[in-house]
Amino acid sequence: MNNMTIEEKLFSHYDFNDEKLLEYGFKPENGKYTFKKTLSEDFTIVLECDGKSLNGRIIDRDLNEEYTNFRLKNATGFSLEIRDKFTELLLAVREKCCNKEAFSSEQAKRIGKFIPEKFQSRPEFLWPKYPSLAIYRYDGNNKWFALIGDIAVNKIDPSFEPNEEVSFLNVKVDKKEVEDLLNREGYYPAYHMNQKNWITMILNDTLTDDEIKKRIEDSFERIKKSR
Repeated sequence: MNNMTIEEKLFSHYDFNDEKLLEYGFKPENGKYTFKKTLSEDFTIVLECDGKSLNGRIIDRDLNEEYTNFRLKNATGFSLEIRDKFTELLLAVREKCCNKEAFSSEQAKRIGKFIPEKFQSRPEFLWPKYPSLAIYRYDGNNKWFALIGDIAVNKIDPSFEPNEEVSFLNVKVDKKEVEDLLNREGYYPAYHMNQKNWITMILNDTLTDDEIKKRIEDSFERIKKSR
């Protein structure tokens, strides 16, 4: 995490929108979108986006070479000023050209696509304070059958580092299964839900997609039969 570039930190969990990139001023070039901005008489910022990630360079026009001192961790003075301007541009691009991803982990993204396709249930983000938490309902009785979100993992498992985040899924299960499931890797007591018949599953590929999908299907059927 500490070795991430400025770009990686700022655009983590964001999707690029091709139309918005073009509207902002990016130009198609060699299979990528390129944006240039004059920073001063001597420097130009060049951004390149392949639709999945964005990388930036600052070019010293007098020397015709890349200026990299602004990336130093202990940058000061002029280098720090350049970094601030570079970061300011990246934030503007993020605001105008990107969509926030609902979930962070790759497995959560896959499951987040599976649920609407399988159950015709769209995610509902009910809590502005917790924008990553999404619930899914069964239309027949308006009850939840799944909840997906990101959370500090130590709130689920205290043995993890306090600042580490993880994607998780809550589903309803047979209360007779709970004790057995809690003895398996990847399962935890339900976070902020009734722990007698709900359980939390970690979406970090500890559990297979197939196992997770079966649990969601079972949860859906349980909610569907409930009143």
